Amino acid sequence: MGPRQRSDEELVRALGTELDADILSEDYPLVEVEKELREAGGDPVEVSRWGTDLVHALAKKRRLSWQEQARKTRDAMQAKLAGRPTVGTMPRAELLSRIEAARRDSRLQAPVAIAARNLASGEASEEELRQILEDLEALALIARKGGDGDDQG
Repeated sequence: MGPRQRSDEELVRALGTELDADILSEDYPLVEVEKELREAGGDPVEVSRWGTDLVHALAKKRRLSWQEQARKTRDAMQAKLAGRPTVGTMPRAELLSRIEAARRDSRLQAPVAIAARNLASGEASEEELRQILEDLEALALIARKGGDGDDQG
């Protein structure tokens, strides 16, 4: 009967204490690495599979780590916008007047320029104007509250 199979935890602990750093170098023969693994109570194929799975899991975690930061940013933006009034059923002339006022706000010049492309033909519906104005006012509110969430304006 061969050596007793160790749990993953026991094997990792054994590998950390029983294998020297030189075994983990690329110059060390693979046959010797496999021999050392077996003597430590491990199966080289299983250790390889376990290591591969670990590397893949860590790579996936790193690749997706941006999502958590994106969620935090989204939540912070939504918190800044909580309770803001909507433009409701404001008449077209008032919508256009407020969009023009936003155009003069230096913080909103780029977004207004983009929105202006949609307005150039003068055929934007009142619903489109409401959406544009709400977006511009949301950007203005975020700009006023700043990046740290404190009201600056």
